[in-house]
Amino acid sequence: MPVEITSRISSGPASEPVTKTEVKAHLRLADAVTADDAYLDNLIAAARQQVERETGLAFVTETIIEKRHDFPRGEMFMRLFKRTPLLTVTSIAYLDGNGDSQTWDSSNYTVDVSRRPGCVWLAYNTDWPTTRKINDAVTTTYTAGYATAGDIPFEHKAAVLLAIELMYEDPHLIGPAAYDRLQKRYDDLIEKIRVPTYP
Repeated sequence: MPVEITSRISSGPASEPVTKTEVKAHLRLADAVTADDAYLDNLIAAARQQVERETGLAFVTETIIEKRHDFPRGEMFMRLFKRTPLLTVTSIAYLDGNGDSQTWDSSNYTVDVSRRPGCVWLAYNTDWPTTRKINDAVTTTYTAGYATAGDIPFEHKAAVLLAIELMYEDPHLIGPAAYDRLQKRYDDLIEKIRVPTYP
């Protein structure tokens, strides 16, 4: 049965994965030309969000709140699906059988940041707590991403740059064939860096 998960970003990244200077170099725009600077700023954020949605990656550190209907009964670990790489788990909260909110003590689980996507494992001789049978009974808050833009792998940055190029270039000006080749480069790279659904 599919795991029902919803998520939202409660605290976005403090900076973007690529700078405007890097974008201009990629687009072969003179750094002194500033007419499109505000537009490029918007494209950087939009492209980063697009690549994150399509790959499951997080770039510079952000905080995610993930909700699910229950703990994964019958399994020893709970996957955190929405963003990778996992850095820390801030808290795991749940509604108990009475409908009261409880914060699960961190001694009950260990955080595995080595997997893609990351997960939490049950501690020895521990079981998942009982929850109320209600939507979004379990809430996990965690951080994901890289500490600084300099830590982000080049291929991940390249995907953002290609996404910006696709948004910036006019296919009527560069020609449909050239635009299609650009789209294929982007699609191939996204497929390469996409996080698998299961570790």
